[in-house]
Amino acid sequence: MHTRITEIVRRSGLTKTDFAKKIGISQPFLSQLCAGAKIPSERTISDICRVFCVDRVWLVEGIGEPFRPVDRNEQIAAVLGQAIGSNATARDRL
Repeated sequence: MHTRITEIVRRSGLTKTDFAKKIGISQPFLSQLCAGAKIPSERTISDICRVFCVDRVWLVEGIGEPFRPVDRNEQIAAVLGQAIGSNATARDRL
């Protein structure tokens, strides 16, 4: 799973520090996850999936596609978030 987390971090275009902040963990812990030295909690897995629109089955098992479809409401929220300068977290960052 650590290689898939690393891929999501890379594809997000964020620094590890910013990525970690978005999911509520420290940058050193994220680095340990990416290196395979630590195993993410269920909460961390859920947060990565929720914040970055990642498909849980892909993240945990490596089956399927990395991203789940984003519905129209999520797309609108992302556009509005960008327009008002918030930290939009939909797939538009990927």
